[in-house]
Amino acid sequence: MAVQWAAEQLTTFLAALSTATDRASMLRRAVDLAAESLEAEVVAYVEGADAPAITGYPPGRAPVQALVALAQGRSGQADLPGLGTVSYHTAPLDGPVAAHLVTARTGTAPFTDDDGTLLRGMARVLGLSLLASEQLRDERDRRTDSEREAAGIRDLLRSVEERQMLLERLTRIQRSITGQAPLHEVLDSIVAGARELTDSEVVVLRCVDPTDPTALATVAAHGDPHGCLPRTLPAGGYVAGRAFAEDALVVGAGSELLSGFTAAMAAPVREKDVPVGALTVATRTANRTYTRAEQETLTSFAAHASLALSEAHTAEALRGALEAARHDALHDVLTGLPNRALLRDRLDHAAARAKRRPRDMALLFLDIDNFKHINDSLGHDAGDALLVAVARRLVDSVRPVDTIARLGGDEFAVLIEEMASESEAEELAHRLLQALAEPVVVIDRQVEVSASVGIAIWDTLGEAHELLSNADLAMYEAKRAGGGRGVLFEPGMHERTLARLDIERDLRPAIENGQLVMYYQPVVELGTGLVRTCEALVRWQHPARGLLGPNEFIPVAESSRLIGLLGDEVLRQSVADAVTWPDDVRLAVNLSPRELTADLPRRVADRLAAAGLEPDRLTVEVTEGVVMADSDAFAVIDQLHGLGIHVAIDDFGTGYSSLSRLRSLPVDTLKIDQSFVSAMHTCDGLAVIGAILALGKAAGLTTVAEGVETPDQLRALTELGCDYGQGFLLSRPVPASAAPTLFSSRFIPERLVPAPGVA
Repeated sequence: MAVQWAAEQLTTFLAALSTATDRASMLRRAVDLAAESLEAEVVAYVEGADAPAITGYPPGRAPVQALVALAQGRSGQADLPGLGTVSYHTAPLDGPVAAHLVTARTGTAPFTDDDGTLLRGMARVLGLSLLASEQLRDERDRRTDSEREAAGIRDLLRSVEERQMLLERLTRIQRSITGQAPLHEVLDSIVAGARELTDSEVVVLRCVDPTDPTALATVAAHGDPHGCLPRTLPAGGYVAGRAFAEDALVVGAGSELLSGFTAAMAAPVREKDVPVGALTVATRTANRTYTRAEQETLTSFAAHASLALSEAHTAEALRGALEAARHDALHDVLTGLPNRALLRDRLDHAAARAKRRPRDMALLFLDIDNFKHINDSLGHDAGDALLVAVARRLVDSVRPVDTIARLGGDEFAVLIEEMASESEAEELAHRLLQALAEPVVVIDRQVEVSASVGIAIWDTLGEAHELLSNADLAMYEAKRAGGGRGVLFEPGMHERTLARLDIERDLRPAIENGQLVMYYQPVVELGTGLVRTCEALVRWQHPARGLLGPNEFIPVAESSRLIGLLGDEVLRQSVADAVTWPDDVRLAVNLSPRELTADLPRRVADRLAAAGLEPDRLTVEVTEGVVMADSDAFAVIDQLHGLGIHVAIDDFGTGYSSLSRLRSLPVDTLKIDQSFVSAMHTCDGLAVIGAILALGKAAGLTTVAEGVETPDQLRALTELGCDYGQGFLLSRPVPASAAPTLFSSRFIPERLVPAPGVA
């Protein structure tokens, strides 16, 4: 688009100059049009120490000397009277007189390469137009003289015809350049015109050989039908080599000529004012010399060859840049895979094909499980390396006709067309999960990878974008089910999603408007039956749906990042309640992994101080996986423990704790996961419980069994030496108002029948 615009501007510029009646009006039009095209406040035509044409200043007030000084440079910044700091750019005119077009804009933003190309083109066109105008003026003068001398009329007419032919030929070449004709056609027209108008047998355009910078290679030629001329010449030899090396017109004779030629001349060809080759004409006619007019003609054709090469290479660079930008716009920079935009485009085309000829099609939406933890623990470089490795495995697992894309972050999608059956999509999901099951080595570490995959099958009655959203919904169902699996989309997921959105919408105002209520479940000392701790359990008194349990809104709070706000409200209410309890009863509060931020110790300390509750009466419960693996979370827990707050590992037994590791942790209590308690009726289950209790005792930790629901479980735990129990057998959670009744009760029957298998 920039090349086409520049071509249009040059065409308009040439047309305007060609209608000027004299040199002054031509210069005035040139600076006015240049200022308009380049959006410059000042444009001046500088010739020697004068500036005969200036736009941008009132008549007589232009700083001529300052503009003349700018012409000595090429581009940069300067101060101009009346304008202040400006960015300027200059371009020399081709021709016998040293002249420049000087442009200036207010501000410090530099002129772009496209601006520079357009300015150089305008300078060349103006130089040629001035040259033609001068030639025509000379011709008119000669015509006047020739009228007084009848003998010179025929020569004058011939000269005029030659000049007219030159102008017409150059005009046609200029139009072909600005019209973006193929480069080889433009160069062929240039060498043909130079041969005709200099009356030469041979014309050759040579440029620096891309494979050998010390040689000039033939680019275009006329008058050598049998290819007798050497294809390359030394970059400093013969007429062409001298013109290139000296960057000047060279008229040669003698040893500077190729064998068989009697006269030759060459003019340099430039790109961005740097010599890149030479245009050479040569003759075999005896005693032939090239006139000044013919030298000027060759210079004009060389200038047009320069313009053609510059415009062609600029256009090529722009095409390359556009192609690269298009690729970058449609592909992921990290993995090189198609991105979301390209996936949507291919999805639309695939849907259109499927509608015309019904066929099975599916989309898989894949999200890496726990990627944030990996990224945060090992660093972003490791995270990027993991994504690249995952992308490579996914590519190796699909067919070449399938599209695999990275949608952003740790999300990928696979578009499958031409499926033999719907089951093929589920088989591919299984294959992708298997491909990720092998550990990935990232920065000398083995990383275990799993993913959640949502599968959506194409419905010809639907729209393409629905396939992506359906696969996304199914992926979140897989994530909520624990990850590491594929889930097929089914319509009920939409309703569940809408319900979750309703929960998310209502949750913030519920927290802020006091709709959260506290329940407490006692933790009972098995030796005495007395309550030693009460665990805070939050409920939501929804105005329309009634009392909601934590499973209905806490996962939503986790995913919507409201868990911090919710956790702070739970802490505020429960600490206020615990202040009214007996001094020997502790409060236990669960902490989500998302709550373990650097500012948590300060916020907890402030809540305790505001309520007047001693730190040692608070126990925070965190999951085993967090305290064992997350170094940042460990640091937060260590700070809480340093304040005197007790720390309990919740759901213990589901992770990979060791005795040595437990002894190094800031932990006071192990809470045995209820899955182990419920399996106590088996010998293996009983042995596992015994091992956990022994591990806790060896580490000097208090033990609490969760999910105690039967007398047999209670009896066995007591006889195995478990310190505390918690569960429905002892007490269900009670409202805050009923908590005082817990402290005066004994929750364990005095007579316990020995449990089977317990000595």
